[in-house]
Amino acid sequence: MNNFPFFSVVIPTYNRENIIKKAIDSVLSQSFQDFEIIIIDNGSTDNTKQFIKSYSHAKINYFCQIGSGSPASPRNAGIRNSLAPWVCFLDSDDYWLPNKLEVLNQAIKANKEADVFYHYEIMLNQNTGKETVLSHHRRLDNMYKDMLENGNQLSTSATTIRKSFLNDHQLFFNENHDFDIVEDYDLWLRVANKKAEFFLIKEVLGVYVVNGQNLISDWSLYMTNLKNLYHAHIYEIQDYEKNMDKLWRNKLIEIELLKMGHFYRLHQYKLLFIHLFKTVIKNPSYIFPFFNKKFTR
Repeated sequence: MNNFPFFSVVIPTYNRENIIKKAIDSVLSQSFQDFEIIIIDNGSTDNTKQFIKSYSHAKINYFCQIGSGSPASPRNAGIRNSLAPWVCFLDSDDYWLPNKLEVLNQAIKANKEADVFYHYEIMLNQNTGKETVLSHHRRLDNMYKDMLENGNQLSTSATTIRKSFLNDHQLFFNENHDFDIVEDYDLWLRVANKKAEFFLIKEVLGVYVVNGQNLISDWSLYMTNLKNLYHAHIYEIQDYEKNMDKLWRNKLIEIELLKMGHFYRLHQYKLLFIHLFKTVIKNPSYIFPFFNKKFTR
């Protein structure tokens, strides 16, 4: 009989000296205590190391590496250093409710065939104080197709995966900088493509904190790399749609619509109409039927 923990909690961090305490404490205060915490410091230049060392807690394992500029590398380092059969991810600016691991443990015991567990969480906007419940519903009968066509709704801090599934399929977060910001979406897609069994826990078990530090700061990079992700999966991985060019055109339109929504929220209406024009030019049939239904009855 080994003494390995049941859960490995991987927390990547970078210059979060003033934030990470809430994340760590939310794990240490769990009602289910069979876990280890693996903190991977991605080259912090503040006092993160000294702060974490001050805990002197047996459950905390701290590793420091040269900064990679992306959470993919520290998350992978956390997976490689984990001892438990189940790996949980927690971003250093998020936190869990006290019963998260207890509920998760019960779900794992009751659903022995599942490889990935994920749950509801609260999105807390620290700038406004607004709280929104994120339900993360997916079509479990075809998880890969659903996520590729309808977008990523799996939150990293709300997702737990069987380590042996990752090892058996040699799956890790993509460290290629062409996938920065979307590396988690890419991994969930590839896990789903390998026929992992997903199980949704319909209970709020964590808090996803939105603030000025973790909002997508480089929207242009996000759009570029989302396009890279779609292209790679459509032309190299997915096999359910033989007309790959059609699927690609639909995703290009989706990207234009995302840009339009972004510019609308920023009140940049000139750029909004530029992207509306691009969308119509690329595929007029996408938008014209809406007007036909609305105005020709």
